[in-house]
Amino acid sequence: MFEISGKDILSTEFSSVIDFIAESKLIDLLLPHIPQSLQKFTDVHFSFVTPSESQTFNNLYRQIDKPTDVLSFEIQEETLLGELYISEDEIRANASYFNNNPEKECIMIIVHGMLHLLGYDHSDTMFAIQDKITAQLWNDYQTNYRAGQSR
Repeated sequence: MFEISGKDILSTEFSSVIDFIAESKLIDLLLPHIPQSLQKFTDVHFSFVTPSESQTFNNLYRQIDKPTDVLSFEIQEETLLGELYISEDEIRANASYFNNNPEKECIMIIVHGMLHLLGYDHSDTMFAIQDKITAQLWNDYQTNYRAGQSR
């Protein structure tokens, strides 16, 4: 389902979050929100990028000349739904700015990007779905995944 590239540039902390996401129930939680027309797509590619690369892509595709936390690209070819370009440094900056846990922010940003791939635009509906799924995943991460790693 998830193809991951650039993981070697991630911190151990974020690498652990990505491992959790790859093994998590994210797709099960998203399933009720996946339009019928997109259910045939079974793959998503995550690319982890530096702030410089994020800025380049953001400028090229959105004409915003600054780095960003996540960029979503709908591909919808064969089995590939799309790609997420994710910057750990930008996620950490957001977490600090919003006084949020960086690991939770990472989970939220991935959910956010996935919802964009499913056709959602920023709206109260999108943010409600995002918050609900993030809370469920964060609880599971803290309770089961991270707790299991410390044993």
